[in-house]
Amino acid sequence: MVEVSLKELAEKFHRPPSDVVALDCVRNETRALRMRRGGNQQHVLAGADIFPAVPLEKLLSADAAEAADLLEPIPFSTKVTGRHASLLAAGVGSAAKMLRVPETFDVSNKAEITTRLGVDRSGDYRVAAKVVQPGRPKVEAHVLGVAMREQVAHGLVGLLPKVGSPAPRAIELSELGVINAFSNDPVVAMEKRALGLIFFDYDYSIIALFNGGLISQLRTLRLGASAILKKIQDLLSCDEETATGVLMDGAFDITSLIEQDAREVCGQYVICRDYMERSENCHVEALFVSGPIAITKPILASGHIPEEQNDWNPLERFGNVTDELMDPELRTAPWRWAAAIGGCIGLLEGE
Repeated sequence: MVEVSLKELAEKFHRPPSDVVALDCVRNETRALRMRRGGNQQHVLAGADIFPAVPLEKLLSADAAEAADLLEPIPFSTKVTGRHASLLAAGVGSAAKMLRVPETFDVSNKAEITTRLGVDRSGDYRVAAKVVQPGRPKVEAHVLGVAMREQVAHGLVGLLPKVGSPAPRAIELSELGVINAFSNDPVVAMEKRALGLIFFDYDYSIIALFNGGLISQLRTLRLGASAILKKIQDLLSCDEETATGVLMDGAFDITSLIEQDAREVCGQYVICRDYMERSENCHVEALFVSGPIAITKPILASGHIPEEQNDWNPLERFGNVTDELMDPELRTAPWRWAAAIGGCIGLLEGE
């Protein structure tokens, strides 16, 4: 008879899944990405699809117990039906911040974390915190704090089938999915320098800085592609489809249109960079940028950021993606898949 220890048995049943799908819900669409664990612990893209947007905003006025029944299940196609799912939503009634707290701070104190995140105390939140850098005497700890409205968490589960695959395994913010994808990107992982990231999605943008492979600064802004789309429509008197084409292909120079927005984002980045360099005695040498080219180009051309600048393509880690796995038009905007990639990685690596 083979003897199996309780520890070995527990590890067997709590082993991270090997076939997962992430649903990234933004206001204009729902992105589904499937990944599998391949040989040598390499993650393999197994499929991608786009589904209609789901009305997450209406969850905020519902009771948590009722929220799971307010959204219709996603009609998963076979190519994106993994066994387990990571559910991501872009900032609806939520918050994520890097907190600087005393060495003795209790990260399990949800009330204190909620206060420090500055969210509406009248709401019911699902709160979590992770120590990124432990504190020492006279040196504050770096803690990543997150709060998500309970209604949103329950509502996201309603997007999955009542029984069968995929089954819910994780619920998180899209913004943190992006951070996870970036920090686990092989190109970034090889970097030993202090790095910056400016990322634009449809509903939001992110400014993040990393030192020694660990996140140190994080800003989430409500400035996203949707706000720029509205400006393009007003300027050109065109419909949303035409404005989207202008935004995605970068054929028109809209620098003057988003000059104020570019100045705000660059200003926030510079504040974060200068603070990290002073407080951690480091020097940021490289900045990675990702998002619609019509937005990122004016940011990089602003002249206020002297660091080495690089485009970040979240799909590049998968090599040549075939048309069978991802339609060609879905590959033209790789930034759309960053949060979903991060959600899948989190499940595959048991984070």
